[in-house]
Order: sequence, then C-alpha cells, then structure tokens
Amino acid sequence: MEKKDEDGKQIIRRLDAIIHLLVKQQLSRDNESARNTIVGLYSAGLKDSEIASILGRSRGYVASEVSKCSKKVKNNE
Repeated sequence: MEKKDEDGKQIIRRLDAIIHLLVKQQLSRDNESARNTIVGLYSAGLKDSEIASILGRSRGYVASEVSKCSKKVKNNE
C-alpha cells in the first residue's frame, strides 16, 4: 500500500505543477485578472486553499474574491 500512496502523491505533485503552468500561461496570454482566474478554478471544483496554493495567494484573499463574485451574481439575478 505504501507504494500506491507514494505514487499517488507524485501524481498529485505533477498535476499541481501542470495547473501552475497553465494558469501562468493563461494570465500572461489573456492578461486576465486574478479574480477571473480564481472564479474559474473555483468553478472547476478546487477549494480555496488549493487555489491559494496555485496562485501563491492567501486562502483569505481567495475566499474574499470568491465571495465578491458570488455577491455580484446574486445581485444580478
């Protein structure tokens, strides 16, 4: 079982690295704001802490941005 756990951790690290690279590439290409990126990652099912880790921001910052966007959506309904 230990071998499977270690393999799983390596896969997760590699996927995290791919996500980091894709997010950075997207930001530099489209000049998107961090908020749009955060909302996109949140919509994809990532947790605040995971998004914070990817973007190098605090979990509180990410949670705040998600909250601001959800308030805008609710006000527009």
